[in-house]
Amino acid sequence: MPVGEKFTSTSRTLLVLVRGGLINWLISFLVLHLEGMREKERAQLELEYLKQAHLQANLSSLKEQLSPHFLFNTLSALASLTKEQSVKDYIEELSSIYRYLLKHRESDLVTLKNEIAFCESYLYIIKTRLENAIEILIELTEDISNVQIPPLTLQLLIENAIKHNVAAHYKPLKIHIYVSSNSSLIVENNLQPKHSREKSSGIGLKNISQRYKVLLGQEITIEKTDTFFKIHLPLVL
Repeated sequence: MPVGEKFTSTSRTLLVLVRGGLINWLISFLVLHLEGMREKERAQLELEYLKQAHLQANLSSLKEQLSPHFLFNTLSALASLTKEQSVKDYIEELSSIYRYLLKHRESDLVTLKNEIAFCESYLYIIKTRLENAIEILIELTEDISNVQIPPLTLQLLIENAIKHNVAAHYKPLKIHIYVSSNSSLIVENNLQPKHSREKSSGIGLKNISQRYKVLLGQEITIEKTDTFFKIHLPLVL
C-alpha cells in the first residue's frame, strides 16, 4: 500500500475513533445531566412536601390554639346575654365558626367568599363582647369572591389587631378590609398599641407569610406607620 494511502487510512481511523469518543462522551454527559436533573427534581419535590407538611402542622396547631382560648371568651360573653333571641343568634354564629374549622381542617386554600362568611360570624362574637370598642368595615366586590386564599388568614389578622391594640368605647379599634388599586387585599387597622411587656411570638403572621409563599408563590407586605398597621395580601385571580 502506498505511503499516502496508508496515511489517509490511519487518519480516517483516528477520525472515527475521535468521533466515537466524542459521541460516547456526549451521551455520558447527557445521561449524567439528566440524572442530576431528576435528582434535583426529587429533592425539590421532597422539600415541597416537607414544607407543606410543616405548614399543615402549623395551621392545625393554630386552629387548636384558637379553640380553647376563643371558646372561653365566647362562653363568658354568652353568659352575659339576657334576651332569648340574642342567645339563639349567638349560638348559631358560634356553630358556624366551628363548622368552618372542621370543614376546612385539611384545606390549603378556600374561597374569599367563604373566608369572609366565616369572619362575619367571628366578628359577630367579637362585637358581642367588645360592642362599640371595635369598628369593622368590609368593602369587597362580588367579582373577587371566588379568589382563593389560605384559610384563617383574615381571622388571624383581625385577632392580631385586637391582641396588640387598645379597643375601648372612648378609643375604638378600627379595622378596614378592602381591595387596593393594585389588586391587593388589604387588612388595615389604626395603631393604638397596648402597653404590655409581653412580646409577640409572631406565629400568626409568619404562618400566613409561609403559606402565601408555598401555596401561591406570593409575598405578603407589611406596612406600618405611627398611625396605622396594614397588611397587603396578593390576590391571585
